[in-house]
Amino acid sequence: MAWNPVFDLEKTLGDLYFIGVDEKFKYEGGEKTDKKIYAYKLASSGQSDPITVKIPKEVKLDRMCLCEVVGVDINQYIQSSGDFQTIMPSIKAEDIKQIGTITVKKSAPQG
Repeated sequence: MAWNPVFDLEKTLGDLYFIGVDEKFKYEGGEKTDKKIYAYKLASSGQSDPITVKIPKEVKLDRMCLCEVVGVDINQYIQSSGDFQTIMPSIKAEDIKQIGTITVKKSAPQG
């Protein structure tokens, strides 16, 4: 029986803010293909580190906008470094959408 945890995305990830995107080539069966995927870096209010969400298409987002991910599939893999192993998430989604923006107020001049 395979271990198949169910994640509560809202509790686990909290609010998500777009911080960057990388274009990557997709691998199938260990072989590089000519298909591209997009790895979106998101700041997560529920995690201490940014997370990466991979989607099959490019989406234009404003930097530091509030986002939501659609059709999420989370798996886990083991990342090894010497004799130390860490369980890491692999997060894929069908889409990512901008649902809000951050407004920054300019403060009064000091002095």
